Amino acid sequence: MPLLGELSRSELEALAACARPITFLPGDVIIGERQKGDAFYIITHGEVSVYKKGDDGAEVCVAELGEGEFLGESSLIYARLLGHVRTATLRAQTPCTLLRFPRRDINAILQRNPDLKARLGDLHRNRTEPKAPTSG
Repeated sequence: MPLLGELSRSELEALAACARPITFLPGDVIIGERQKGDAFYIITHGEVSVYKKGDDGAEVCVAELGEGEFLGESSLIYARLLGHVRTATLRAQTPCTLLRFPRRDINAILQRNPDLKARLGDLHRNRTEPKAPTSG
């Protein structure tokens, strides 16, 4: 996974020690909109869809995530903001296995690796900032 590629062997081992595998069936909610975030996840198997509420209140699929991709980074980036809640619902599209990293454990690793923290912030901004329209 490119995000973690620059970690030392000892940091990867520390990360692996705090990871817990969890599984979901198709349709299961992995993260619910308006929930408070307390973990970071890496998809090791399966597909996840990201839903946001449209103007009419109906859920709209805005992204698809697969193996090797991560989710829940906003709980790390905004951890110090009191009352920060998730802004999307993530639902398993297929049977999924994810590695779950509690926020306190991954934050300890991020504190020792400011470059990783900066890359995670950049990736989060790329996911959440509106895209400029392309001319056609």
